[in-house]
Amino acid sequence: MTAAIPRSPAPSPSITLLVWLLLQIGALMLAALRIPLWAHAPAGGEFLALEILGTTQILAGALLFPVLLSDWRSTVMAIGVAWPMLLLAGFLANSSIGTMVLAGGYVSAWLLVLAIWRLPLSSTKPQLTASAVAAGWAAAGPVLIYAHAEFPLSPLPPLSPTIYAATGPITGLFTLLNPDSSHGIAPWLALALPFAIAAAWVTARKLGRLRNPHQ
Repeated sequence: MTAAIPRSPAPSPSITLLVWLLLQIGALMLAALRIPLWAHAPAGGEFLALEILGTTQILAGALLFPVLLSDWRSTVMAIGVAWPMLLLAGFLANSSIGTMVLAGGYVSAWLLVLAIWRLPLSSTKPQLTASAVAAGWAAAGPVLIYAHAEFPLSPLPPLSPTIYAATGPITGLFTLLNPDSSHGIAPWLALALPFAIAAAWVTARKLGRLRNPHQ
C-alpha cells in the first residue's frame, strides 16, 4: 500500500488579508513618494493615487481571491480594508468625496464578482485557473492600450471610448475617474460580463446537484 502524499496546507486567510493590506500600503507609498512608474510620468504622482491604488486592488483581488474571498466573512473584511485605503488615496489625490465613493463602489463590485466566482471552486486547480482568467481580464484593457500605442500600424481598429471603458475593470475604473469622460454604463460592462459568467456557472452547479443529489 502506497502512502498518501500529504497536501500542502492552504494559505491562511489572515495572512492573505495582511498581504492584501500591505500591497495597498505599498501602492499608496508609490504615489505619496512620487515614484515615477513609467517614462514621462507626471511630476505630481500623488494626484494619481486613486488610479494606482485602484489598479493594485483590482489586480491583487484577481490574483488572491481564491483565499482572500474564500467566504462571505472574508469578502466583507477584504472590502472593509479596501475602503479606508481608497479614502486615503482620494485625499492624497485631492479628489472629491463623490469620486472616492464611485471608486470604492467599483472596486467593491469587482470583489463581489470575484466572490461569486469563488463559490463553485472547491479544489486548487480550478481556483488557480479562475485566478489566472480574472487577472487576464483585469489586465486586458491596459494590454490593448499598450498594443495600440506601440504598434500604430496594427490591423486592430482604434478603440472607441465605450470599448475602452468596457475592456476590463482597470480601464473601466480609469474611465470613471476621468472627469472629462462621458462614460455612461460602459465601465460597468467590464464587470457585467464576469458577473454573468459567474452567475451562470453557479446556477448550473446548483441545478446539477438538484438533478443528481448523490453525486
